Amino acid sequence: YQSKRNCIINYKFLRLQTFHQKLNKTKFIFKKKFINEIKEIMFGNGDSKSPDKNAMEFIENLIVKFVSFTVIKVNFISFLKLSKRPVFQDILFIIRKNPFKTKRIIYLIRMKEIIEKLVKQTKNANQIPKEIISKCKKNF
Repeated sequence: YQSKRNCIINYKFLRLQTFHQKLNKTKFIFKKKFINEIKEIMFGNGDSKSPDKNAMEFIENLIVKFVSFTVIKVNFISFLKLSKRPVFQDILFIIRKNPFKTKRIIYLIRMKEIIEKLVKQTKNANQIPKEIISKCKKNF
């Protein structure tokens, strides 16, 4: 019984509740690298050509926090699975409750695979096969 109790105490940091508490206390320090891209995205979605700097910084903070939390959670899941590095299924596990994000990720991964096939085939031949183009039109 004593050894089981020690194992439980030693692995207390694996509890999800303590993990989220530590995650919320972390502070993200980063340089403002994406201001120009965020400005273009905001303009593309109906904002003015020169949006407020505070709004751009706020959106950048949201994006950086979301991506950081997602990467940390994916690493945590892969650690629990005792795998060497995160895989695609870990990302799907994290975002499984949001069907829109799940569909979008699957779509992007499929497009990446199709593009890789096209690049490989265009290196071998100068033309893109009609089969791949028809598959792209059917799937998407």
